[in-house]
Amino acid sequence: MQSPLSRVNSALFWGLGIGIEQTQGHEYLWQWGDHEGWKDSVLAETITRSVTGVSANGRNGMHVNERVLRACTGIHHPKFRRWLA
Repeated sequence: MQSPLSRVNSALFWGLGIGIEQTQGHEYLWQWGDHEGWKDSVLAETITRSVTGVSANGRNGMHVNERVLRACTGIHHPKFRRWLA
């Protein structure tokens, strides 16, 4: 699950059912979804084993999730740059 199987770009990879992000000296495992009006994101830092989960309702919920995860980690995550642009 944590081993990259498919490369998206220099910072993003796919494992088995989970995204892998390598940025600013950190490695994160992540998953997100869209469920009946809710936008969900989970981000786990592999070394510290800290996990943050966010759910926001509405069409722009993923933008809210990006802001919350950036505030929690201090990093602008490449996964959001790739898919929210």
